[in-house]
Amino acid sequence: MPGMVRKQFYVEPRQDALLKQQAKDLGITEAELVREALDAYAGEGVTPRLDPAAWQREKAFIEARAGKVSVAARDTWKAQMAKHAEDVPAREDAKAGEAAKAKRGWTRDDLHER
Repeated sequence: MPGMVRKQFYVEPRQDALLKQQAKDLGITEAELVREALDAYAGEGVTPRLDPAAWQREKAFIEARAGKVSVAARDTWKAQMAKHAEDVPAREDAKAGEAAKAKRGWTRDDLHER
């Protein structure tokens, strides 16, 4: 601890409880938390602490989005999607398109050609 000066001071019981809880939550010592608070109060800029629990939640989210799911879950999803595709009735696009053109006098493709 070179360059440090020992200080001793009194805090109220509620401040003591708060100090202990914050230090525990952040994974740092109470002394480090007091030093950071003094720097912040003095406007000297403090490097923000990362919340380890928040990082774990973010990591889990990223892994899930990256497709790191179990093979069983992926296969179940694929089977459900295939079943859904079979259940959707086939559209008669040509007939529907002609009927719509007769009714309106134009088609979607006509709009794109203009």
